[in-house]
Amino acid sequence: MHPFDELMQRRDEEIRLAEAALLFAADHCPDLEARGWLERLDALARRVERMEAASPEDQVDALRAVLVEEEGLAANAADYYDPRNSFLNEVLERRLGIPISLSVIWLDICRQLNWPFVGVGLPGHFIIKRHGRNGELLIDPYGGGRILSRQVCERLVSHLFGRRLLLDESAFEPIGIKPALTRMLNNLYSIFTRREEWSQAACVLTRMLAIEPDSELIRDQLARVGVKIAELN
Repeated sequence: MHPFDELMQRRDEEIRLAEAALLFAADHCPDLEARGWLERLDALARRVERMEAASPEDQVDALRAVLVEEEGLAANAADYYDPRNSFLNEVLERRLGIPISLSVIWLDICRQLNWPFVGVGLPGHFIIKRHGRNGELLIDPYGGGRILSRQVCERLVSHLFGRRLLLDESAFEPIGIKPALTRMLNNLYSIFTRREEWSQAACVLTRMLAIEPDSELIRDQLARVGVKIAELN
Protein backbone atom coordinates (compact mmCIF):
# COMPACT_ATOMS: atom_id res chain seq x y z
CA MET A 1 0.00 0.00 0.00
CA HIS A 2 1.19 3.52 -0.83
CA PRO A 3 2.39 5.34 2.34
CA PHE A 4 -0.17 8.12 1.75
CA ASP A 5 -2.99 5.61 1.39
CA GLU A 6 -1.87 3.90 4.58
CA LEU A 7 -1.84 7.21 6.44
CA MET A 8 -5.40 7.90 5.30
CA GLN A 9 -6.56 4.84 7.27
CA ARG A 10 -6.04 6.88 10.44
CA ARG A 11 -8.33 9.39 12.08
CA ASP A 12 -7.81 13.08 11.33
CA GLU A 13 -6.21 13.81 14.70
CA GLU A 14 -3.61 11.10 14.11
CA ILE A 15 -2.46 12.54 10.77
CA ARG A 16 0.32 15.09 10.44
CA LEU A 17 -0.90 17.26 7.57
CA ALA A 18 2.60 18.17 6.39
CA GLU A 19 3.64 14.52 6.27
CA ALA A 20 0.60 13.58 4.19
CA ALA A 21 1.29 16.47 1.80
CA LEU A 22 4.88 15.30 1.36
CA LEU A 23 3.76 11.72 0.73
CA PHE A 24 1.51 12.68 -2.18
CA ALA A 25 4.21 15.04 -3.50
CA ALA A 26 6.53 12.01 -3.71
CA ASP A 27 4.41 10.73 -6.62
CA HIS A 28 5.66 13.67 -8.67
CA CYS A 29 9.09 14.44 -7.16
CA PRO A 30 11.62 11.64 -7.69
CA ASP A 31 13.81 10.80 -4.70
CA LEU A 32 11.73 12.85 -2.25
CA GLU A 33 12.38 11.65 1.31
CA ALA A 34 9.65 12.97 3.58
CA ARG A 35 11.68 12.55 6.77
CA GLY A 36 14.27 15.15 5.82
CA TRP A 37 11.63 17.76 5.06
CA LEU A 38 9.75 17.00 8.26
CA GLU A 39 12.99 17.53 10.17
CA ARG A 40 13.32 20.89 8.42
CA LEU A 41 9.86 21.80 9.66
CA ASP A 42 10.83 20.60 13.15
CA ALA A 43 13.81 22.98 13.06
CA LEU A 44 11.57 25.88 12.03
CA ALA A 45 9.27 25.10 14.95
CA ARG A 46 12.20 25.23 17.37
CA ARG A 47 13.13 28.67 16.03
CA VAL A 48 9.59 29.93 16.52
CA GLU A 49 9.48 28.40 20.01
CA ARG A 50 12.63 30.28 21.03
CA MET A 51 10.73 33.55 20.60
CA GLU A 52 8.67 32.58 23.69
CA ALA A 53 5.41 33.97 22.34
CA ALA A 54 2.63 33.69 24.90
CA SER A 55 -0.43 35.55 23.61
CA PRO A 56 -2.17 34.61 20.37
CA GLU A 57 -1.11 37.92 18.84
CA ASP A 58 2.53 37.35 19.84
CA GLN A 59 2.35 33.86 18.36
CA VAL A 60 1.26 35.29 15.02
CA ASP A 61 4.14 37.77 15.21
CA ALA A 62 6.60 34.95 15.98
CA LEU A 63 5.37 32.86 13.06
CA ARG A 64 5.56 35.85 10.74
CA ALA A 65 9.07 36.74 11.94
CA VAL A 66 10.50 33.28 11.27
CA LEU A 67 8.51 32.10 8.28
CA VAL A 68 8.12 35.34 6.35
CA GLU A 69 10.84 37.74 7.46
CA GLU A 70 13.65 35.22 8.04
CA GLU A 71 12.74 32.32 5.74
CA GLY A 72 11.12 34.46 3.06
CA LEU A 73 8.12 32.20 2.44
CA ALA A 74 6.00 34.13 -0.03
CA ALA A 75 3.15 34.02 -2.53
CA ASN A 76 3.93 32.79 -6.02
CA ALA A 77 1.49 35.18 -7.65
CA ALA A 78 3.62 35.30 -10.81
CA ASP A 79 3.14 31.59 -11.53
CA TYR A 80 0.19 30.59 -9.39
CA TYR A 81 -0.61 27.41 -11.34
CA ASP A 82 2.87 25.91 -11.25
CA PRO A 83 2.27 22.45 -9.71
CA ARG A 84 5.39 22.90 -7.59
CA ASN A 85 3.36 25.36 -5.51
CA SER A 86 1.46 22.34 -4.16
CA PHE A 87 4.48 20.17 -3.35
CA LEU A 88 5.57 20.99 0.20
CA ASN A 89 9.23 20.12 -0.44
CA GLU A 90 9.30 22.52 -3.40
CA VAL A 91 7.54 25.23 -1.39
CA LEU A 92 10.14 24.96 1.38
CA GLU A 93 13.01 24.81 -1.10
CA ARG A 94 11.88 27.62 -3.42
CA ARG A 95 10.11 29.59 -0.65
CA LEU A 96 7.12 30.09 -2.92
CA GLY A 97 3.62 28.71 -2.60
CA ILE A 98 -0.11 29.19 -2.86
CA PRO A 99 -2.49 29.91 0.03
CA ILE A 100 -3.08 26.30 1.10
CA SER A 101 0.53 25.08 0.87
CA LEU A 102 1.86 28.08 2.79
CA SER A 103 -0.91 27.59 5.36
CA VAL A 104 0.08 23.93 5.78
CA ILE A 105 3.57 25.04 6.81
CA TRP A 106 2.21 27.55 9.32
CA LEU A 107 -0.22 24.95 10.69
CA ASP A 108 2.50 22.33 11.05
CA ILE A 109 4.59 24.68 13.18
CA CYS A 110 1.55 25.48 15.33
CA ARG A 111 0.75 21.80 15.75
CA GLN A 112 4.24 21.09 17.02
CA LEU A 113 4.01 23.93 19.53
CA ASN A 114 0.48 23.00 20.63
CA TRP A 115 -0.84 26.36 19.49
CA PRO A 116 -4.55 26.00 18.59
CA PHE A 117 -4.51 27.43 15.07
CA VAL A 118 -6.81 25.81 12.50
CA GLY A 119 -7.21 25.93 8.75
CA VAL A 120 -10.13 27.75 7.13
CA GLY A 121 -11.07 26.92 3.56
CA LEU A 122 -12.65 30.08 2.19
CA PRO A 123 -13.96 29.87 -1.38
CA GLY A 124 -10.87 30.18 -3.57
CA HIS A 125 -8.55 31.09 -0.71
CA PHE A 126 -7.15 29.26 2.29
CA ILE A 127 -6.28 30.98 5.58
CA ILE A 128 -5.72 30.01 9.21
CA LYS A 129 -7.30 31.28 12.41
CA ARG A 130 -6.96 31.32 16.16
CA HIS A 131 -8.95 32.95 18.91
CA GLY A 132 -7.20 36.00 20.38
CA ARG A 133 -7.76 38.39 23.25
CA ASN A 134 -10.43 40.32 21.34
CA GLY A 135 -12.01 37.55 19.32
CA GLU A 136 -10.83 35.53 16.36
CA LEU A 137 -7.63 36.21 14.48
CA LEU A 138 -7.83 35.45 10.75
CA ILE A 139 -4.34 35.13 9.31
CA ASP A 140 -3.35 35.03 5.65
CA PRO A 141 -0.03 33.18 5.14
CA TYR A 142 -0.27 33.90 1.41
CA GLY A 143 -0.46 37.60 2.26
CA GLY A 144 2.66 37.52 4.42
CA GLY A 145 0.79 36.67 7.61
CA ARG A 146 -1.43 39.73 7.60
CA ILE A 147 -4.47 39.81 9.88
CA LEU A 148 -7.80 39.92 8.07
CA SER A 149 -11.30 40.90 9.13
CA ARG A 150 -14.29 38.94 7.90
CA GLN A 151 -15.22 41.91 5.73
CA VAL A 152 -11.78 41.87 4.07
CA CYS A 153 -12.12 38.11 3.52
CA GLU A 154 -15.42 38.73 1.80
CA ARG A 155 -13.91 41.38 -0.46
CA LEU A 156 -10.95 39.11 -1.21
CA VAL A 157 -13.04 36.15 -2.36
CA SER A 158 -15.47 38.42 -4.22
CA HIS A 159 -12.51 39.79 -6.18
CA LEU A 160 -11.31 36.26 -6.96
CA PHE A 161 -14.70 35.20 -8.34
CA GLY A 162 -15.46 38.49 -10.04
CA ARG A 163 -18.79 38.90 -8.27
CA ARG A 164 -20.12 39.74 -4.82
CA LEU A 165 -19.93 36.77 -2.47
CA LEU A 166 -21.43 36.84 1.00
CA LEU A 167 -19.68 34.64 3.55
CA ASP A 168 -21.77 33.18 6.34
CA GLU A 169 -20.57 31.62 9.58
CA SER A 170 -19.96 28.25 7.91
CA ALA A 171 -17.29 29.76 5.65
CA PHE A 172 -15.09 30.37 8.70
CA GLU A 173 -15.47 26.94 10.27
CA PRO A 174 -12.26 24.91 10.76
CA ILE A 175 -11.45 22.49 7.97
CA GLY A 176 -10.36 18.94 8.79
CA ILE A 177 -7.10 17.30 7.73
CA LYS A 178 -8.58 15.06 5.05
CA PRO A 179 -10.77 17.79 3.50
CA ALA A 180 -7.68 20.04 3.39
CA LEU A 181 -5.73 17.29 1.60
CA THR A 182 -8.60 16.80 -0.83
CA ARG A 183 -8.51 20.50 -1.58
CA MET A 184 -4.76 20.39 -2.26
CA LEU A 185 -5.19 17.39 -4.52
CA ASN A 186 -8.12 18.98 -6.36
CA ASN A 187 -5.88 21.95 -7.14
CA LEU A 188 -3.29 19.61 -8.62
CA TYR A 189 -5.89 17.65 -10.57
CA SER A 190 -7.14 20.86 -12.17
CA ILE A 191 -3.61 21.88 -13.13
CA PHE A 192 -2.68 18.52 -14.63
CA THR A 193 -5.92 18.19 -16.61
CA ARG A 194 -5.46 21.69 -18.06
CA ARG A 195 -1.95 20.65 -19.10
CA GLU A 196 -3.24 17.30 -20.40
CA GLU A 197 -0.71 15.52 -18.20
CA TRP A 198 -2.93 12.50 -17.76
CA SER A 199 -0.55 10.16 -15.93
CA GLN A 200 0.06 12.84 -13.31
CA ALA A 201 -3.68 13.45 -13.06
CA ALA A 202 -4.25 9.73 -12.52
CA CYS A 203 -1.76 9.70 -9.63
CA VAL A 204 -3.62 12.57 -8.01
CA LEU A 205 -6.99 10.86 -8.39
CA THR A 206 -5.61 7.66 -6.89
CA ARG A 207 -4.53 9.58 -3.79
CA MET A 208 -7.94 11.27 -3.63
CA LEU A 209 -9.59 7.88 -3.74
CA ALA A 210 -7.58 6.86 -0.66
CA ILE A 211 -9.28 9.73 1.19
CA GLU A 212 -12.76 9.04 -0.21
CA PRO A 213 -12.79 5.34 -1.19
CA ASP A 214 -16.56 5.33 -1.77
CA SER A 215 -16.57 8.31 -4.16
CA GLU A 216 -18.20 7.38 -7.47
CA LEU A 217 -17.21 10.80 -8.84
CA ILE A 218 -13.51 10.14 -8.32
CA ARG A 219 -13.81 6.64 -9.78
CA ASP A 220 -15.54 8.10 -12.84
CA GLN A 221 -12.83 10.75 -13.23
CA LEU A 222 -10.16 8.07 -12.91
CA ALA A 223 -11.83 5.98 -15.63
CA ARG A 224 -12.01 8.96 -17.99
CA VAL A 225 -8.36 9.82 -17.35
CA GLY A 226 -7.52 6.18 -18.01
CA VAL A 227 -9.12 6.51 -21.45
CA LYS A 228 -6.99 9.60 -22.15
CA ILE A 229 -3.84 7.67 -21.18
CA ALA A 230 -4.85 4.73 -23.41
CA GLU A 231 -5.35 7.09 -26.36
CA LEU A 232 -1.74 8.20 -26.05
CA ASN A 233 -0.38 4.64 -26.22
